[in-house]
Amino acid sequence: MLYYARDRLATGKRRRTCSMIYILMMLLLAVSYCDLRNRLISNKLNLLVFLVAAASVARNGDTFWIELGFSYAIIMPPLIVLFSVGIVGGGDVKLIFALLPVMPLHALLNFFLNMALLGAVLAIFVIIYTNRTSSKNDNTVPYGVAISGAFFILAAQGKLLI
Repeated sequence: MLYYARDRLATGKRRRTCSMIYILMMLLLAVSYCDLRNRLISNKLNLLVFLVAAASVARNGDTFWIELGFSYAIIMPPLIVLFSVGIVGGGDVKLIFALLPVMPLHALLNFFLNMALLGAVLAIFVIIYTNRTSSKNDNTVPYGVAISGAFFILAAQGKLLI
């Protein structure tokens, strides 16, 4: 049976869950900072995000591995195509894969819609910034910020598995 963060009743379990989500949020803030500054998401940060996400779900005792397999099967082909065409960066794809363990299948559409909206707003800011500074080198969108923001929205709505 899947339990969500807002449904936790035991104080100890809630405290552990809150500490894991805070660690995950701090890592996502670091990812966002690195992506804004360097336009690169390091593999070490992605690995840490995945380890914390998987550990938090495993620590809560939720057995949802079949649902996670379906999530990867649904998400992987379009993201691989977007990466191979050059629309999405490899670090962004890895970050989405790293966050999948804490997202239930029914929250994926909400996650991707929020991510697309935040990414569109971010793209507008990047266009304005590159036009004002006339630097043609920084015309990529730091999409790790949009991915992290979409995760924060799901966390605020209580739709995560931690």
